[in-house]
Amino acid sequence: MPSFLNPLVLFGLVAAAIPFLIHLFTRRRLKKVEFSSLWFLQNLEKTRIRQVKLKNILLLLLRTLIVILIVLAFARPALKGELAGLGRGAASSVVLLVDDSYSMATQTSQGTILELAQKKGAEILNSLSWQDEASLIYLSAPPESAYFTRDFWSLKENLSNRRPSFAVSNFSGSLELAARLLQSSSNLNRELYLLTNRLGAGWDKLNTLKNRATIYWLVLPGEETENLSVSETDFGNQLIELGRPITLKSEVYNHSRQTATEHLVGFYLDDRKVAQTEVKIPPFSKTTVQFGSSVGQPGFHSGYFESGEDDLPADNYRYFVFKIPDRIRVLVAGETQADNRLLQLALRPEEKLNLNLHVKSVGQSTLEQEDLSNYEVIILNDVKTLSSGTWSNLKNYLETGGGLWIILGPRANPAFYSNNITGRFFNTFLKDNQSVKSDKSGFYNLEQWDLRHPIFSTYQDLNPQELPELKFYQVHPASVKGQAKVLAYFSGHYPALLEERIEKGKALLLLAGVDSNSSDLSLHPFFVPFVNRIVSYLSQDVSDFNQSYNVGEVVQRELAEVPTGKPIELTYPNQTKEILTPIFTRTSALVKIENTSLPGIYQIQAGEKILDAFAVNLDTKESEPEKIDLTKIKKQLEPNPNIKLVEVPANADVAKFIQRTRYGKELWRETLILALVLLGAEMWLGKTGSKPVETS
Repeated sequence: MPSFLNPLVLFGLVAAAIPFLIHLFTRRRLKKVEFSSLWFLQNLEKTRIRQVKLKNILLLLLRTLIVILIVLAFARPALKGELAGLGRGAASSVVLLVDDSYSMATQTSQGTILELAQKKGAEILNSLSWQDEASLIYLSAPPESAYFTRDFWSLKENLSNRRPSFAVSNFSGSLELAARLLQSSSNLNRELYLLTNRLGAGWDKLNTLKNRATIYWLVLPGEETENLSVSETDFGNQLIELGRPITLKSEVYNHSRQTATEHLVGFYLDDRKVAQTEVKIPPFSKTTVQFGSSVGQPGFHSGYFESGEDDLPADNYRYFVFKIPDRIRVLVAGETQADNRLLQLALRPEEKLNLNLHVKSVGQSTLEQEDLSNYEVIILNDVKTLSSGTWSNLKNYLETGGGLWIILGPRANPAFYSNNITGRFFNTFLKDNQSVKSDKSGFYNLEQWDLRHPIFSTYQDLNPQELPELKFYQVHPASVKGQAKVLAYFSGHYPALLEERIEKGKALLLLAGVDSNSSDLSLHPFFVPFVNRIVSYLSQDVSDFNQSYNVGEVVQRELAEVPTGKPIELTYPNQTKEILTPIFTRTSALVKIENTSLPGIYQIQAGEKILDAFAVNLDTKESEPEKIDLTKIKKQLEPNPNIKLVEVPANADVAKFIQRTRYGKELWRETLILALVLLGAEMWLGKTGSKPVETS
């Protein structure tokens, strides 16, 4: 069927009426001249008039046809179909979508999958003619816009120099960009070439195409490969403290059809190999590996899990970062400083222990004068009431990320705390009077511990009867109304220890005192680790331990302390550096990192001081091999009859296969040549005639 690539030019066909108009307005009228009647002159008149009329009609038809052919030539007529080799001459607009995600780095006997795709892409570019145009889009990072070019040499150079990225494929964005490119083309052949080992998603983006287009799916040579990946790092809600054992877990996946036997998995911490183990993993299964270690210095610590060699090295690593604060400044506030003695001893039982803890003790009378921003943790130890100014300061302290532990002992006023603090922030309301076992003949036990919580997680492997038995003689009976996070209960199902997040901060509420009259807690071996774990928990954000960003993700970090006069510098995993420009807020500085194309550890420094560090890892969803089923793509493209999907076999000669498939020939050259031939005929015919004859 014939079609036109520039159909708007067809409006120019109205110009075909110009020769008719010229003929009508310039036509000569015969003048009648009377002279002596001669018979042979009358016969000559009839013959000449017939000849002139015939010539004029021919000239009129030729001129009209010439105008029509010129207009048609500019409209670029084309004929599509399987008619006598008509598919070889039409210009083509070609878009190459090349997958450069990390899965394309899988090694085969013929090279990596990306190298095989690069060879096929070069064959496609080599098959293009001078009238064609092409564009190259990489699936890992499609640009916001693209354009066609006839500089095929530069495209081939770009393609051959491309290396696998560490990102995953962005099919949706790439297909949307390809659709816009093809829609903008006026060439007869609009072609999209896919060079990938995955089906992806977002094929419905092509349904916006209003013109005919052909999608060529080039099958890449495939073979069985061996690949295992490391996914996730699990700190298990544990608190990380100086010199104390920590346990880290990770999962190793076998993405192969064969069982992985004697496969090595290593554990590295602070650039040192700590341990390794052998694992056996059935096909398409996973196993958990666990390693233990400890750190003796505060600050940032980083490491990674490493899986042994396989056909895809990129997903063999899993990076992590955690921080032990250089110092934890603790403010203990009681009615008097003497009331804080037990807590001070628990936090610093020996001079050589807990060197990063800096503890200050104050009485209630001087609490309001303290600058609370100087402390990571504040302990309110059985303070009777709080002034409005003190509570306002504490509330602001919590909202900006501080940690608060409220201990309500026998001196605490139940009505004050219930109305102002526990009811408003913990949804917990205290009864007017304490429940007192003054003779200590009776007591409350601590029950229903939340052993998944970091404070109690060290006991999670014990049976309930093996947990420490604690006796509380004086408690504040309370009722919970609404949602509240209760970490432990007293016997009788009274809440004992509660937690609440207030803006960026964390608060804990203990509804009993720690003095010897209130409980035997301070006499129990449980007391020292309990107090220290609470302080560690309030000073750390345990969720940050498991935090990891994916390659390509925009990262925004909040810096608590920024030295003045020194530039803030980002160090990438490959040790290149970049100066960051922070955005300062009232209490911190924000930095934004947009380039996270490399997996590994990123450090933010000011001079020699490390301000922050974070881990960037692969998104392992492409580690699993994918079976290519083109019927899924065809189903998504069904609403658009203009799209044709063609599968190019792996062993096919790409150029010849495409030439056999491609149909459509532009006829503008032939149309223009015919117009020139007719123009020559018109000129010859116009010269051979004679001037019109006047007859009588």
